[in-house]
Amino acid sequence: MLNTANLSLEQAPPISVPFRFFLTAPLFGIGAGLCLLVFGPDVLLSRWNSVTLSVSHLITLGMLAMVMCGAMLQMLPVLAGSPVPGVVLVGTAVHLLLVLGTVFLAVGFLRVDTLWMLLAMGALGGGLGLFILGIGIALWRVRFPNFTVTGMRLAVIALVVTVFLGVTLVGGVSGLWKMDFLMHMADVHLGWWLLGWVGLLLIGVSYQIVPMFHITPKYPLWMRKGLVPLLFFAIVAWSTFEVLAWESAEIRVWRDGMLLILASAFILFVVTTYLLIRQRKRKVPDITLMFWRLGLLAAVAVFEEGDEATRFFVVMDGQMKLTRTSIGGDEKVIELIRAGQTFAEALMFLEVPAYPVRASAIEKTQLIAFDNKAFLDLLRESVDTCFRIMADISMRLRSMVDEIDRLTMQSGRERVARYLYGQYLSVGESDFKLDAPKGVLASRLSVKPETFSRILHKLLDQGLVRVRGGNIEVLDPGRLCDSVGLGGLAGQCFPSH
Repeated sequence: MLNTANLSLEQAPPISVPFRFFLTAPLFGIGAGLCLLVFGPDVLLSRWNSVTLSVSHLITLGMLAMVMCGAMLQMLPVLAGSPVPGVVLVGTAVHLLLVLGTVFLAVGFLRVDTLWMLLAMGALGGGLGLFILGIGIALWRVRFPNFTVTGMRLAVIALVVTVFLGVTLVGGVSGLWKMDFLMHMADVHLGWWLLGWVGLLLIGVSYQIVPMFHITPKYPLWMRKGLVPLLFFAIVAWSTFEVLAWESAEIRVWRDGMLLILASAFILFVVTTYLLIRQRKRKVPDITLMFWRLGLLAAVAVFEEGDEATRFFVVMDGQMKLTRTSIGGDEKVIELIRAGQTFAEALMFLEVPAYPVRASAIEKTQLIAFDNKAFLDLLRESVDTCFRIMADISMRLRSMVDEIDRLTMQSGRERVARYLYGQYLSVGESDFKLDAPKGVLASRLSVKPETFSRILHKLLDQGLVRVRGGNIEVLDPGRLCDSVGLGGLAGQCFPSH
């Protein structure tokens, strides 16, 4: 039986208030999915891609913010006993402005149009501002705040910072004012949204929701008292150091220290919640429990570039991409790792090994990880294994030297044509499928995605290839090789690996 002693169910708003938010959110999810279908894998190539920004805000504003606003308008009167003044009118206005603002922002990013961005700034600023005002008044009126109310209050403050930074960024992008350190400000904006508004609200509400619905013991008193305030002040410190991190290495150390505190605190919450759910008295399985478990698993499955390199990997099946992020925020594909290849093995010989790139799968991939220390012990005992590792690293070095030559001596058109000819030689057939998404290949060949597409169209117009989506048919291999100035010496066209 659910524990509802601390609830004020009679103060719940009309069900139409939250339902309009809940029913609208999936439509924006469909919109994000359509963008992914239309623009394909190129959406994931860079966080600064206009389509990527459009899709990410369709999800964060159209889905996540939509559901959270509706849920807050419904839960706050019940959990805190303090209704939002004029909840029907406020809910209607917030919903309308949030819908319009999200649409305007998505279109503005897609069209790179200042007018749409300014319309979005007005609608979203007004809608979220009205929401903050209504929720803030309700929270201020709570006479005896519990730990959940404290979490809500700090989460709303985080939302204020998020909205302020968002409006500032939109104004800067639109040219209303000068915007320095755009990438740092965008990171802070994202941090206050995910760690502050979403994270603090989730933790605060969990203090009451998890024990109530799953009949678990209460969260430890020290956690209910101290975790949310600790996280809030850690976010303040981190965002301050993030903005100032460009000035000195010492500040970057403090920034990274705050990130470590934030990560440790959230992991502590994840582990505690998991242990409480294991002690639940309500043993009946339900879908909400599955979502809790999946969410808790996702919270600890993230790693960042720069982590300590304790393992190297062999790709058994599938394909990985190794990437780095430029100062401007663009993702550059350094290398594609295919089945049978290894990566990160050279790092085991460094005194302080750290992954210099980010490794991510671009399709369903199976990896085997080898512990560096154990493998070094094996190398000390086996001369043959040492020579094999040296040979592999030498081949990788030769490949990188060849790539430097291609990047400095060849045009983008030559690199694309050579890649296609290399695929033709590797597959042994004139008709083959591209071995990676076009956006990933473009980055790997050091051309922009739109340039890659234009080059393919030029080769198509010249009758050298036929393009059908992700499939390529080489119509005249000899002319394709001649077109990059090799004089018909097919062996000089580099292979694809």
